[in-house]
Amino acid sequence: AEFLAPNAPFDCEYSPMGYQWFDITGEEGDARLAQLRHAAAIVDGFLDTELARRGLTAADLALNGFSQGTMISLFVGLRRAAACAGILGYSGRLEAPHLLDDEIKCRPRVMLIHGEQDDRLPVVLMDEAHAASTVKLAPPRSNALAMRPAMTLGSSPGMESSSISGRSVM
Repeated sequence: AEFLAPNAPFDCEYSPMGYQWFDITGEEGDARLAQLRHAAAIVDGFLDTELARRGLTAADLALNGFSQGTMISLFVGLRRAAACAGILGYSGRLEAPHLLDDEIKCRPRVMLIHGEQDDRLPVVLMDEAHAASTVKLAPPRSNALAMRPAMTLGSSPGMESSSISGRSVM
């Protein structure tokens, strides 16, 4: 297995030392959607190049992301011509779910994990993503699994006693 972790291409507004795929501080709407589409084109090009370079297919690819990485993985992964092996997302959300009816091209397996005490992105965003992906990916069954660890990501005290619950509609 080989893991590739591209940096997002734009300076992060939250952290001058970090990067972002799109401006998450701005309002949702046309401006964010334009940024998502621009970032998706970058990611698609990267994936196509790296798969071709290695002689691999979509079935050999798994997308994984944290926060915006989850968001861009879901945005890209559901719109590629062929389904990847799966998408694993931590503490993110499904951007532009209202567009999936017209734009979804494939139905990879999706697993979403989100801390119950996340203070940046509330866990309800994962629930909304799970609900949308269950509807959009479902027929005749869902490929989505959502888990809600009872911890704050980045906190180590008490992690050994954290409980993880999940819902699977597979």
